[in-house]
Amino acid sequence: MKTEYDKFQLILEATAKEYGVTKSDIKGKRRLRKFVNPRFTAVLLAYKRLTKLTEEEIGAMLGDRDHSTIINALRKAKIYLETEDEFRFRHDRIYKELLPMLSRPVFQPKVPGLLLAKNHIKAVEGFM
Repeated sequence: MKTEYDKFQLILEATAKEYGVTKSDIKGKRRLRKFVNPRFTAVLLAYKRLTKLTEEEIGAMLGDRDHSTIINALRKAKIYLETEDEFRFRHDRIYKELLPMLSRPVFQPKVPGLLLAKNHIKAVEGFM
């Protein structure tokens, strides 16, 4: 089982690969857009999407940044998702690539005819 730290490292690696930068660039202090967009993408993916890390933990792993910096990055990244097609496309591609590796296995009931849907067990039509 991967730790939250391991998951964050995978997010950084996938983001760096997608944007053609290094993990050090993402963790760095430079504010050029070619580094900011991957940084925002990594923060957005890590916070409540693919990990359970807090703003403080993400900040610590992302170059010892303050939690308020992470909150601001999340706010801006959400705006970018809505307004910038390329940002949204790259975010979605990384998310789809990492989701199978980082998500927990879905519980599958052993009872025939039962399916799990949004945390509720429902009988398949015609079974009961």
